[in-house]
Parts: sequence; structure tokens; C-alpha cells
Amino acid sequence: MEKKQVEDLGATVDQDYAQTLLLVFHGGAILVAVIFIALAFFVEQYPIPVTAVALTLFVVEQIVFAVIDPLNLARGWLIKIIVIAALVKALQAGIAAQKEERAAADADFGA
Repeated sequence: MEKKQVEDLGATVDQDYAQTLLLVFHGGAILVAVIFIALAFFVEQYPIPVTAVALTLFVVEQIVFAVIDPLNLARGWLIKIIVIAALVKALQAGIAAQKEERAAADADFGA
């Protein structure tokens, strides 16, 4: 809502509070972006936990944005679905690869 719209409703706008809230909100979004970048560096070493954390973080972020503004669910819905599907597939592939590695290790150990 614009400041004028809020004032037309008879409410007042505390500029300091609004600015602080905006800084916290954007700072949180930047922090999440930095976490995603950091996770990218560790995905080769720990594919399953990193992918699980990334998927959880993405879903939580979308829930927070939806609570703030429900229209955020509709904005970029296709990209959101693609990202979630890719993370789920990556998690499934990581689990399958881990099972294959364990089976190969068991077969080598038994031989």
C-alpha cells in the first residue's frame, strides 16, 4: 500500500519502523541468497543433506513470502514449480546414487 492510501484510511505511517522493517525483510532475502550460494559449494561433497536443506529453505521462503503477501504464490508460479521439481529430482538422484555406492561397497567387501 502506498503511504497516501494508508493515510486516506485514517492510519499513520511510522517511517522509521517501516524503513527498519523493509531493511530486515530485504536483509533476510539477501541472507537466504547467500545461504543458497554457500550450499552450492558443498553440494558435491554432501549431495543429499545440502539438497534437502536447499529444498526446505526454498519452501519455507515461499511460505514466508505468501504470508506477507498471498499474491506471491501466483507470482512466478511456473519457476517455483520448476525449482521445487528440480530439487526433489536431485534429492531422489542423490539417494539412488548413495544406495548404489553402498551396494557396490557391500559387493566389494563380500568378494
